[in-house]
Amino acid sequence: DSTRIVTNPIEELKSLRGESYRSTTPKKLAAKTSSAVPLVWDGTQMEVIVNFTGGLQKGSTFGVRSLFPIKLPNSTIENEGVSTLIHVTGPGTAESSGASFKFPAEGPLTLRLLVDHSIVEAILQHGRAAITTPHCPPMAAVGIGLELINPGPLEVTVSSVEVYRLNDASTLYKVTNAANLVVV
Repeated sequence: DSTRIVTNPIEELKSLRGESYRSTTPKKLAAKTSSAVPLVWDGTQMEVIVNFTGGLQKGSTFGVRSLFPIKLPNSTIENEGVSTLIHVTGPGTAESSGASFKFPAEGPLTLRLLVDHSIVEAILQHGRAAITTPHCPPMAAVGIGLELINPGPLEVTVSSVEVYRLNDASTLYKVTNAANLVVV
């Protein structure tokens, strides 16, 4: 399959980027574990780019979980979230939520997430597959979080992680009177 859709961030999306977190230190993620990504901002929108390299063999299952922390009355935090899992089905082939795609057998396998107020969109291997999961963060959400997850039986390596908080893209309006609408 020589089809390739390039999904580079468009200028409009880049202009929405706020604070960021970036790590290029390879991290081994043991089987049946997860690792939180240290994000320190509020909001419920983000762009995530993760590259996986080691452990990309048949039977591997790994991915990312976007979290929406909720502060409970007793001051504890409970996380709701959406998981995007990748299942390696053979050398250089994988699937996620029924969408199959190819990747270089030696890696990297790239997962890009766009998390918004109502969806989590996963773009796999630069557009070879895309999955949109409807989700609405609870009104009580106090921010956003991210976990690298490996529920599978094999160790995987995360070679890089980039996370950007996204500013709101909504255009704000205020009504000055019933006949006038002013863009703020």
